[in-house]
Amino acid sequence: MTAVNDSREILVFPRDTLRTGERFLQWDSALSLIESIESRMTWMIREEAEESEELLQAIPCAVIRSGTEQFRVMRRVKEGRRDLSSKISLVVGGHVDRPVRDHGFLQLLDTTLRREIFEELGVNKITKVKPIGIVIDHSSVFASRHVGFVYEAAIDDEFIPIAKEEFSARSIFNGQSFSPVDLTRFIREFDPWSWIIYADYIGPSCHSDTSTQPEFPFS
Repeated sequence: MTAVNDSREILVFPRDTLRTGERFLQWDSALSLIESIESRMTWMIREEAEESEELLQAIPCAVIRSGTEQFRVMRRVKEGRRDLSSKISLVVGGHVDRPVRDHGFLQLLDTTLRREIFEELGVNKITKVKPIGIVIDHSSVFASRHVGFVYEAAIDDEFIPIAKEEFSARSIFNGQSFSPVDLTRFIREFDPWSWIIYADYIGPSCHSDTSTQPEFPFS
């Protein structure tokens, strides 16, 4: 992983709030957990948060739907974190920055998500946004520092990601739509969160080899 040098304050919450071994929690099953996070959330400089083993970082993110049974994919850049390098991703999202005025946890997630979709995809016309679950990669302490609050965002218009620091500008897959069955072609190329979301939410009946999470390199 590349060194973080960021003095922004981001939203964090205590690790002991997240008492679960599940890698994907359906939203309805996580409401009490979300209430607990809201009551204990605080703000910390991002550079310091990345070094903490006691605090987790909330990352609102979205899988992008196109039509009823189509999901958009993007190709990650080669640079940066090794577990994301050149991987196929189903999600866009980012950290919750501290606002000027206080807001509730869910409003912060929604506002940040819409900002990230605009900044990373150049899209501000979202047909529908719906929360679907929470994704946690328990494979290491490092991986579990970021907790994904996952939404479905319906975007009907075509797009190509504009965040060149996040997504490859050369990939033919950027912005392309695939059915859950067709996504099986990427099963060995997904980044960690995308793999979990596909295995436990999008396509659990489409591929038999999703019970054991593959190993991803971290450094």
